[in-house]
Amino acid sequence: MSQAVDLPTAELPVQYKGWSGMWTFAVYDNYPIPMLLGEDLANQVRRAKRVGMVTRSQTRQASRPIPVPEPSTEAPSVLPETQTEVVDPDSMPTTETATASPVPGPELEQQPAPASATTSSNSTPEGASEPELAEAKDSHTQKAQPEPEIPSGAPAESGSPATETTPSPTSLPEGPSPSPQSEEELVTPASREQFQAEQEADDSLQKAWAAARSTPPPLSSSNRSRFVIDQGLLYKEILSGGHREEWQPQKQLVVPTKYRGKLLSLAHDHPSGHAGVNRTKDRLGKSFHWEGMGKDVAKYVRSCEVCQRVGKPQDQVKAPLQPLPIIEVPFQRVAVDILGPFPKKTPRGKQYVLTLVDFATRWPEAVALGNTRANTVCLALTDIFARVGWPSDILTDSGSNFLAGTMEKLWETHGVNHLVATPYHHQTNGLVERFNGTLGAMIRKFINEFSNNWDLVLQQLLFAYRAVPHPSLGFSPFELVYGHEVKGPLQLVKQQWEGFTPSPGTNILDFVSNLQSTLRHSLALARENLKDAQEEQKAWYDRHARERSFKVGDQVMVLKAQQAHKMEASWEGPFTVQERLGAVNYLIAFPNSSLKPKVYH
Repeated sequence: MSQAVDLPTAELPVQYKGWSGMWTFAVYDNYPIPMLLGEDLANQVRRAKRVGMVTRSQTRQASRPIPVPEPSTEAPSVLPETQTEVVDPDSMPTTETATASPVPGPELEQQPAPASATTSSNSTPEGASEPELAEAKDSHTQKAQPEPEIPSGAPAESGSPATETTPSPTSLPEGPSPSPQSEEELVTPASREQFQAEQEADDSLQKAWAAARSTPPPLSSSNRSRFVIDQGLLYKEILSGGHREEWQPQKQLVVPTKYRGKLLSLAHDHPSGHAGVNRTKDRLGKSFHWEGMGKDVAKYVRSCEVCQRVGKPQDQVKAPLQPLPIIEVPFQRVAVDILGPFPKKTPRGKQYVLTLVDFATRWPEAVALGNTRANTVCLALTDIFARVGWPSDILTDSGSNFLAGTMEKLWETHGVNHLVATPYHHQTNGLVERFNGTLGAMIRKFINEFSNNWDLVLQQLLFAYRAVPHPSLGFSPFELVYGHEVKGPLQLVKQQWEGFTPSPGTNILDFVSNLQSTLRHSLALARENLKDAQEEQKAWYDRHARERSFKVGDQVMVLKAQQAHKMEASWEGPFTVQERLGAVNYLIAFPNSSLKPKVYH
């Protein structure tokens, strides 16, 4: 039976990738393994990573000293029917690693105050919970931009603990920290004399000094910028404005390398609101100048961890189109999905549709379902394959009904290779997804017009779809499967108007020979048409696409499948690329997490 035990507390120093401080822990010495008992630090880390904005009160609170209670030396009060044990902090078993590591953030500035712990005689302590991961959708990974090294002498700021950088003499300052800056940090620690000395000593400014000392010509329409010296400081004068008559002289203080990192942080990070490249560049350009400032701003903004987390999903870069493989044999590879649920069940209890499309002929099949349990799906697929034969490959999404043990046994028994589409990337199974859109629209129209009896006419809807030539193949699915056009209402009307004359009968051998020849010819033409259509589609799609790839060990951000709130960050990470699984798919690992690696597009 669980017991509430009052425990003394002790302060221990905690260091975690650039953050250090004192943390208050409860003291207890009867656990089976050495551990630190305190508030769940992993939850603190997770909440800190999700902070998208910092209020003024959080900023003030971050800089305010927080009193830490002294460890209690008196015996704690004993609750009724409770055994209380006081443990000397010095007798606490030591451990080399904490159960969770805090990272900087406004919520971590508050010290936890654990006062009691709940123990059970038949339970073991649980580990700290790990940060949650939301799976990605559409172009699910983007590379976490490495945060450049701070130049020598520049003030250091906290960066992403998951991104490593290589020092470089010309590299930019480290990316911004998600924690707010105090007012003292917003002021560059340099006097006028120190700044002037840095200007004169900076090698990158020597050409500008030489130009300023050589009596530059006055500003004019043909000479809109020049370097000048004013009271010992180096400036760049420019004519700025829209039309020529609106030009006004503007003086920009030339910044030495040592202070560029701090200015970039002030112009982009808190309290500047993490603006984009152009706005950050405009903000800096009003007062300051250095050679290559535009490139430095762009590199700094793109390496900002906060901006990468909150970036809009539609800002992702399109990768080149990956056409579906051209399958030559009918029903060698099929794609399967489930459509629904529809708003209400039919009188026969149907609310879903199992859909199947053949890669070679685009022949569709559909079965109305009352539920999507694995056994129900298994029976429906068995009925379909009894008519068209078992495929060699079957492509599905990662739904639990397709990954259940019953389904895996079905594939194994009939020698079917089960292919699973990338999670939250519907384009992988785009063939059946496109058919679902068409069939769903047909069913919804039928529901509105003829009440909720769509399951009775589902096969008639399939007949209408199979009779229409596919735009990429040039033939209808019916022609590619049966070798002749289907006789529908329109053909019957045409024959009646033309005066139908039955063709003379043929023997069975001639019929089979003609049918085989027709099918071979139709399928060959369909493959050529499909190849041409794919090339045209790829050329059109790839106009604004950019080839990009990741290497094993790269740090990447993962797009969240869903956001709990519109103000929540769109991306999570950075996480680590563990393996490349093709042209566009990667196996992503989650360090310091119990989550298994997953495949992302």
